[in-house]
Amino acid sequence: MKIKKILLGDLNYPFYLSQIKNPPSRLYVIGNEEILRERSMAIVGCRECSNYGKKIASTIAYNLGINNIITVSGLAKGIDTFCHKRNFKS
Repeated sequence: MKIKKILLGDLNYPFYLSQIKNPPSRLYVIGNEEILRERSMAIVGCRECSNYGKKIASTIAYNLGINNIITVSGLAKGIDTFCHKRNFKS
C-alpha cells in the first residue's frame, strides 16, 4: 500500500489535532485519508499490558466502531494494537 503524507493545513488533516499546542507538522497515512475527518477517539495505554487491559481496549474500540467513531493510536504494541483488532466501522 502507498504511504501518503498529510501536512498541517491540508484538507484531510484532523481538525481537532490541528488545535492542540504544537500539533504534528505532518502525518503519514495508509488507506483512506478522508476517514481522518470523521469523529474519532484516541486510545492509549502501556506496551506491556495485562489480559484485562487487552480485553477492555478491544471492547471499548468495538463499541466505538459500531457507533461510527474511529479509534486512533500511535500503533505501538500493547493497548494500541488491541484498540484496532475489533474496531469495525459499518
